[in-house]
Amino acid sequence: MSYNEDEEKLRQKIADFSETNPEDWFFTYRARYGIQTVLKLIHGEVITQPMTCIVAVNPILNSENQPTYGEVSPQSLSLDYTKLPLSDKTKAIIIQHTYGIMQELSSFRALADEKNILLIEDSAHGLGRLARDKEGQPFADISIHSFGIEKGVSSRFGGAVWLNPQMKNQELYQSCKKALNNLPYLSVYTSSVARTFRPVNRLLYQFPLATNIKLRHLLTQFHLFEPAIAMSEQKAQPFHQASKPSGWMLQEMLNVIPELKENYSQREKIVALYLEELSDYLEEIEIEISPLLKFPVLFPTKAAAEIAKKALEKEDIYAVRWYYPMFFPGIGDNSIYQYDSETCPIAENLSERILCLPTTITQEEAQKAIQTIKDMRKS
Repeated sequence: MSYNEDEEKLRQKIADFSETNPEDWFFTYRARYGIQTVLKLIHGEVITQPMTCIVAVNPILNSENQPTYGEVSPQSLSLDYTKLPLSDKTKAIIIQHTYGIMQELSSFRALADEKNILLIEDSAHGLGRLARDKEGQPFADISIHSFGIEKGVSSRFGGAVWLNPQMKNQELYQSCKKALNNLPYLSVYTSSVARTFRPVNRLLYQFPLATNIKLRHLLTQFHLFEPAIAMSEQKAQPFHQASKPSGWMLQEMLNVIPELKENYSQREKIVALYLEELSDYLEEIEIEISPLLKFPVLFPTKAAAEIAKKALEKEDIYAVRWYYPMFFPGIGDNSIYQYDSETCPIAENLSERILCLPTTITQEEAQKAIQTIKDMRKS
């Protein structure tokens, strides 16, 4: 099958799953390059949240726009609508569905229409899921999705961009379509290196942690390894130019779409179990039974969250501290990201105390995680 045929087949599959139209989907080597391609078409301030991954912010900087950071809602762990740092220079708002918690976007949609602001939905944690109104229509102008590592289902590489054909700014809509269609293909060399990710990654894990990290950095520096996040990206420097995925990546992306329904069903069961047993650890976080990528719980202190993480590791339950530090997995210089930590005290506080439980585990493993956390409270 040719590249174009695979691309059309993938469009149809993701459209069927998301109940959208196939012609509205476009694919990139990684989701970050989809956001960057779109943002290059605007010039101004882009509102986002600091409690996120650096590759969600880098596209703003790499497209020569200005990031402005909004406070996080303790209910949604996404942007707080009442505290948006709007200005006459605001050109876009990026709403992140953190961990797959789908944010209600009606207020954002009304604001975007009133101010002629682009509304971008970051659904990297919910492949194929779009926030919708009561009539079932997607809220966002643009929705970003990821097939990458540690996502809903992973083909390791690949991003998807959905463009809303009802976008108010039709000139921008046409420009987005053209830019995404005209992206270059991923280079043969980079595609070849990326294809070795799994065996190289397995080999690196055979080494002690310090050696593992050093080898990853060295291989990445010489473009012999394609990590989830390159060291250069922690300084807001692009690791690659925006491009389409290679042919074998399209095939891998095609292969995981049929897995989504079952994958999401299993995640919902684990989320339901966590909700029943760990509601005391949510504080104000509002979660419905849904296929979350991770299940967030909050501890009284940063130290308590770290102790819980280590206790779970002893039980072979691998929880993660998304997003601690802010701009995960961390930056050396806040000035590069133009961020003042005093502007988002709620996000800073939540980031320090949060721990994210896996949702791809069995019910027996989830019960073990729940008991480990409860035992900590008793002690």
